Amino acid sequence: MINTTGMVELRLAEYIAALNAAAPQRYSFDTTQGKKYTKIIMSYNGGQRSVHAFVDADGNVYKPAGWQRPAVHVRFRLADDASFARLLAAASGKQSFSGGYLYL
Repeated sequence: MINTTGMVELRLAEYIAALNAAAPQRYSFDTTQGKKYTKIIMSYNGGQRSVHAFVDADGNVYKPAGWQRPAVHVRFRLADDASFARLLAAASGKQSFSGGYLYL
């Protein structure tokens, strides 16, 4: 089995950077590490916060079902080159901060 942990961490950082670059003024994205998932948190004006996405240790990206858990189906895979390219293209869009690209 190939260890993809380092690649997943680098690609997660690149994903966050793409979200921050495309976000409107006063929006920012950061991560919080949980037991099973890394939460990508969207902050508005430094105060209001919501979960933008979840990422597991294997690099699977999920749409949030709520603050504490992801939706069932994997939306993108950070360890897969083609899926990661699609994710970056979607995250770089003008409306990417809203998370519409995470819907099936």
